[in-house]
Amino acid sequence: MLDLQVQVRDLQTRVAALESRTVSGVSDMSIAERFTALHDRVSDVGQNILAKIDTLDKKIDIRIEEVRMEMRAGFAQVDQRFEAMDQRFEAIDQRFERVDQRFEAMDQRFERVEGSLTEIKAMLVGLGAQAPGSRVN
Repeated sequence: MLDLQVQVRDLQTRVAALESRTVSGVSDMSIAERFTALHDRVSDVGQNILAKIDTLDKKIDIRIEEVRMEMRAGFAQVDQRFEAMDQRFEAIDQRFERVDQRFEAMDQRFERVEGSLTEIKAMLVGLGAQAPGSRVN
């Protein structure tokens, strides 16, 4: 048993010496310490990547909000243009209504004139007048 203990101690000493001098060219550092250091470096890289993603995410959010504001401003301008066009169309509609009223008034006048001409024609016929092309020579 004593011989076995001596062999275990000897092997532990050799493994410790090999770990500290031959792995990855870094002396005086055990494999466990190297794994811890590697884990810490990977963790730092991961944190840096997450920080970069957060920064880019914030920049993207800012840019998206800028685009939204630009779109809102553009839509506001379009809305103003449409409002101006609506006002112009309303003015044109009012003008057409006035023109229609004038035509209706002219139609009424022509109807009155036509009625008057019909009355005059009836009076002339009643007086014995004949139309200019209907005389017999």
